[in-house]
Amino acid sequence: MTPSKLTLDAAGTIKEPDLHDAQLLGLLNFDSKKTVLLIKLRSGEIRGLRLLEVEHLNARDFKEGNLILDGNIDSGPGADCEQAFKDLEMADQIGSDFYLRTTERIGRHELKILTINPSYGCVLCAFCKEIEYLDEGCEFWNDMPDKRQPDR
Repeated sequence: MTPSKLTLDAAGTIKEPDLHDAQLLGLLNFDSKKTVLLIKLRSGEIRGLRLLEVEHLNARDFKEGNLILDGNIDSGPGADCEQAFKDLEMADQIGSDFYLRTTERIGRHELKILTINPSYGCVLCAFCKEIEYLDEGCEFWNDMPDKRQPDR
């Protein structure tokens, strides 16, 4: 899997790859605190977002079709940490020492917030140190059997 650089606009919205109307196919979690989000672009190509040093991740409402509205990466002093804690279902931590330490790390760009907003289906939020775009090497997903279809 070959990593490439993500392109973001000034607000932190991921522009390349174009995630609008792409489909989140699945998540691969590894013991090494890595997660790969498998994404089918509108072109039909399977690509990935690799999250490194994942500290927290919450994916909810995963459905058969998970259409992406957009994806955002936030870090730095203006990051919306309170919303991220809510998205991670850790709202009860807001104001705690853990919250303050985490927001300081995000403010210093030591951690990033990744948010995948859906048109339909999965809402995803993660705290991680780095996010890479895998623009090739995810084609293996095309060879996975479709469990909904009977064997022929």
